This record gives sequence, structure tokens and C-alpha cells, in this order.
Amino acid sequence: MLLQRSIWSIDGTFHAAPFGFSQILVIGVEIEHLFVPCAYAFLSSKLAQTYSDVFGLVKQLGAPLPTKIKTELTIFNGFMAVYGNTATIHFCFFLHFFKAIFFKIKEKKLQEICCDPNTFVYVKGFLALTFIKPVDVLQYFRPLRDEASKQIPSIINVLQGLYLYFEKPFVGFVQNSRFIRPSNILHSNVELFDTICRGEQLDNSSRKSYNSLLKALTSRYSAH
Repeated sequence: MLLQRSIWSIDGTFHAAPFGFSQILVIGVEIEHLFVPCAYAFLSSKLAQTYSDVFGLVKQLGAPLPTKIKTELTIFNGFMAVYGNTATIHFCFFLHFFKAIFFKIKEKKLQEICCDPNTFVYVKGFLALTFIKPVDVLQYFRPLRDEASKQIPSIINVLQGLYLYFEKPFVGFVQNSRFIRPSNILHSNVELFDTICRGEQLDNSSRKSYNSLLKALTSRYSAH
């Protein structure tokens, strides 16, 4: 099945790994809304070289060079060591960006803005940045940031810190009349807009659901 599909989905699960192993790496494909596992690797470590060894074996089996692959950053180096620039990398940006936003809201003790619908609208606007083209993000980000600061002056310093945290790595900024691209590799490789246009799954929920089932299955047998 790997030979027939160009979109691979790769993820590792730590909780399902048996004693003596660090991780089970699952390589599968996306079919509509489903994740179909095709290959498993029991890893002794989470080093890039370990991932390279796995991908090297997969490549030797005759699998074509993938044109698209969804993976997480921890596996990126091992994959690139084998396939180089012959594949287009699509990270799980959609889910991780959302998690990063809510993590920062909690860290900065801004939960109150999530409880008030009049202020939560600015959080939703922040999340909606993944729905537009990357080249347009800055255009929408600035008015959103400025309007939020104007409407919620009581926490303006903390709020500005929140937006500043995401501006450099995810959005990009203008310095000396020149646009500085975002430093975070995730933003330049995948965003929700293009994912929809490609007809791919929006996030990795189907793969995560499979990992949960795998964890439950291995836990049951480990109990015996």
C-alpha cells in the first residue's frame, strides 16, 4: 500500500512500546478520513540515526520516494538523511499551533479572555490565521493584534507579550521596511489553507486515535 500512495503519515508512540524499547514508529497512509498503518518499527532510541536506519530499510524495499509526508519535527532529521529534498515535508502544524496558543494563554494566566465571549473572539481570530494563505497572515495579524490591545487595555502588557511570542516564529514581521520571514520551519511547510486545497486530512487526529488503540491493546497484553 505504501507503493500506491504518495501521502504517508508517520508518527511514533511511546506509551505502547514494550519493555526494552523506546518507541514504536508507525508508517502508514492517508485514505480519505482514515489512517491505515502499513509498517511498524520497534526503536531502541529516539536519535535521528535510529530513524535514518528505519527509513533506509523502507527505501531498500522498493518504496518510491514519497512526494508528500506528514511527520513531526523529531523525525524530520532522520527522514531527510535518507530522502533528502526528494520529498515535500508537511508538519502537523495545525494541531500544534492551536496547542501552543492555549499553552501560552495558560502560562500567562490569560484564561479570563477565554471565558468572556467579547474577548475570546480575539483568540479565535488568532486561531483562524491557519485558514489563510501564508503571504496574507501578516496583513490580518496586525489589525487583530492592535484591535485586541485597544479593546482589552487592562491586560495590554501581557497581551502584547502573547502576540509578540508568536509574531517572530510564526507570522513574520517588518524591519527597516523589509519583511522578515517567520523563523519557525512549521509555518513555511504547511498551513490549513493549502491542506484543504490538497484534499488532505486537516490534522493528525486519525493517526492519534490509532495510537490510542495501539496503546490500549499493548497495555492489555502486557498485563498478562
